Amino acid sequence: MKLFNSFKKLISDSPKFSSFIPNHTDYWAHTPKQEGQLAETATQHFGRVNEYILKLVKAHSLDKVVDTLINEIIANQTEFTHADDLGNYIKALFIRSILFHDYGKVNPNFQHRKMSNPAFNWDNSIKIDSQHSKLSAFIFIHYHIKESLELTFFGSTERKFLWVLIFLFASPIIRHHSSYLDHKESTFDESLKKFLPNFLKYFKTEISADKLFEKKQYEQLFADFYNIYKYENYFPVFALLKLNFSLLTAADYYATNEYTNGFILNDIGLLDKTLKDKIFSNFQNNKDYNKELFERFDYFQQLSFDDLQSKSNKNLNLLRQKLMVEVIGNTRLHYKNNLFYLEAPTGAGKTNLSLAVITVLLKLNPEIDKVFYVFPFNTLINQTFSAIKDTLGLSNSEIIQLHSKSGFHEKDSENEKDALYGKEYMNFIDNLFINYPVTLFSHVRFFDILKGNNKESNYILHRLTNSIVIIDELQSYNPKHWDKIIFYLSHYAKYFNIKIVLMSATLPKLDELDRNMKGNIIGLVENKYKYFINQNFKGRVIFNFELLSWKDPSPNQEKTDYLISLKEFLYKKAEEQAISNENRVTVIIEFIKKKTAGEFLRLVELDDRFSDYQKLLVSGEILEPRRKHIIDIIKSKLDDKILLITTQVVEAGVDIDMDLGFKDKSLIDSDEQLAGRVNRNAAKHNCKVYIFNCDSEATIYRKDERYKISREQINQKDYQEILETKNFDKLYKLVNEKINHKNDNPYQIEALPEYLNHIKNLSFNKVNWEFQLIEDTNSSVFVPLSIPKNHFSEEDIKCFEAFGIEADMNDNIKGEEVWQKYEEIISSRRTEEFTFKQIELKKMAGLLSKFMFSVYKSLKDELFKTPYIDREISDKFGIIYLRYWFENNLYSYEKGFDYTKIDCDNFI
Repeated sequence: MKLFNSFKKLISDSPKFSSFIPNHTDYWAHTPKQEGQLAETATQHFGRVNEYILKLVKAHSLDKVVDTLINEIIANQTEFTHADDLGNYIKALFIRSILFHDYGKVNPNFQHRKMSNPAFNWDNSIKIDSQHSKLSAFIFIHYHIKESLELTFFGSTERKFLWVLIFLFASPIIRHHSSYLDHKESTFDESLKKFLPNFLKYFKTEISADKLFEKKQYEQLFADFYNIYKYENYFPVFALLKLNFSLLTAADYYATNEYTNGFILNDIGLLDKTLKDKIFSNFQNNKDYNKELFERFDYFQQLSFDDLQSKSNKNLNLLRQKLMVEVIGNTRLHYKNNLFYLEAPTGAGKTNLSLAVITVLLKLNPEIDKVFYVFPFNTLINQTFSAIKDTLGLSNSEIIQLHSKSGFHEKDSENEKDALYGKEYMNFIDNLFINYPVTLFSHVRFFDILKGNNKESNYILHRLTNSIVIIDELQSYNPKHWDKIIFYLSHYAKYFNIKIVLMSATLPKLDELDRNMKGNIIGLVENKYKYFINQNFKGRVIFNFELLSWKDPSPNQEKTDYLISLKEFLYKKAEEQAISNENRVTVIIEFIKKKTAGEFLRLVELDDRFSDYQKLLVSGEILEPRRKHIIDIIKSKLDDKILLITTQVVEAGVDIDMDLGFKDKSLIDSDEQLAGRVNRNAAKHNCKVYIFNCDSEATIYRKDERYKISREQINQKDYQEILETKNFDKLYKLVNEKINHKNDNPYQIEALPEYLNHIKNLSFNKVNWEFQLIEDTNSSVFVPLSIPKNHFSEEDIKCFEAFGIEADMNDNIKGEEVWQKYEEIISSRRTEEFTFKQIELKKMAGLLSKFMFSVYKSLKDELFKTPYIDREISDKFGIIYLRYWFENNLYSYEKGFDYTKIDCDNFI
């Protein structure tokens, strides 16, 4: 690979603002925020930006990443006669777009109005008002078009190619104060074109490039670009622009923060040698099973499957160790690869396996300095966060979890005397830029970083370089996006040096969707079926399908009769299980619809035979503190008999271990996920999962290819065989074939080629919005009820107390008080520094979430027809405020909505 000039040299050799503007010290970039502070001159700001560019470039090896992308852009173009010079110039454009991003602050109207700079007066002849971003882009474009013309070794083809890139690199300049990236605004309207050239004389750039700004010429220029750029892979151009936007906005933010608040960023949150050594040591020693594994590594490696067939706790643990040894061995063998599959049966300890992979990759790839975990569910993030902290002995300064309910994460302070505001401000920046060595966040946020054009998402893009990414529960993503997922993962892994591990017990083979990737994702478990069909894992749960012979209910009365019969059957099986287990039993039953789950609970509560059962309900509208309390009840084992009635929210990420399971049939891999909540640790006997068919799965999954294929190509025998043998590849192969057939059809709309065309055209908005992992627009509901204080964590209680919210005489936290405090922060802190208010709101968001749940649009619309909500508050804050939740027993902490009072249902 050709190495181009370093960013350090390019910055040093680039034209300086001070060399253009003789009175450069008169121009200000930012005004004082603190008493006694002087205005920051433009030259000072540019100096700070340059320092942060170099700091980020060095920390994240961005020279190498950009060189790789540029090499890919120019390597396949046979018409270029000076490819090396062209590559160096493209790299110069990349960095200069950042250096030039505020040159437009020479606008005297900007200085007069925005800076209140007494050295400048308002000039009515300037028709761009006080703008500076478009002027900066205008200067950048003209300067570099002129320069490219003066570089005589470039031919006309190379110049046309460069001119398009000049326009493209102007886009992040224009958008650096906007909330999103786009490139179409690089065309300038007529009114601006008449007045902007007046500023070019300052930058010795008095050439006419007006024709290039005309719509026809601009379109022709891009047409020529696509004729020249014959390489089919447009990802490098797309990624180069996103990376430029990321580095520009991040360096600009850090530099502005340093001037405004005096905080210099020193800790970028990387895995240095000291922290890596700590991780290696703690992983091998903090848990007895890991310590034993490394002490007897050869013994576990040589174990024969034939000797581990009989079902016992001893053999189960030996299988876990053998699996761990195999994963470690294969990771060592293939450490130079970038994409891996990690398939392990439920009960094998996937989190510990993933940590083993991480330690090996860190040891053998010393340049790797960050770890990201990606999850589809907040509960998985919470659980894994705690497990990793415990196993690796990490502090809050070394690991962070980020999701909608995580609140405001604070690093452990090394100096307790740090000023509170200063400490919180740095925590705010570290949260915003995820300056942590180990990060756990949602799949939505991760893929927004990869494909999105939102500024806040792109802040993080440069941090993904030289990292390990563990993606868990991949099968939870809609198959309509699987081809896009493997496209992004394979490309970012290649160009950004990311080691990506796809992990699940039911794992789609995404390499089958990319001809260039087929067979190139390394399986870390060579023969997974030796583990999956071993009785110690396979025999953990026995599927029973006899209830599928029952007639499916349709009218309401038929459904009630069906549920009564189901209740009778469940009671019989639960009692049989209890008799064989010292009169103790835990049962879980999952429904597709919350309304059906609620009706089943009602029928059970009317049946005296269930009087000695603890009856619990979990659905999407059950508040988080209640859900955690339910898990605590189950784990405590204080109740001899428990019946947990739930919807699909319990399928993944809920750490419970039940004796029997009942599941309303839906997607095959979804049915397997519920089975993962039964005999989770494979330590029990005769545990079964009964599949029944009550509500139609089409209500949720009708757009999912797995549902369509299950109806059209998988019969009942195939369905049972897949669940019993764990051969989910049979399902996923059919899904992948259908996706490939769709993508091979040139007339098929909404196929991958159409999406890749958006990348080619750099249609950033379409690239972002046509790949949404969560497509349904959900709304948040706040319930101002009282929740027992002991249902909150100690950290939550401290946060409540910090806001002056105390438990009442019944030892409850009142939701109404929490909401009042939220309103107070919104309305009464208008005069305070913006970032401090954001910190307060972030902390409060974590507390608000304890009283909130999400609903689909249909339920939102139904609620707005009722008298139960406070419409004024709901409209004002964009959150449905369920003020009168208690009226008519509409909602309760234990049961959620009573759907006999609302003509709707919620499937979450």
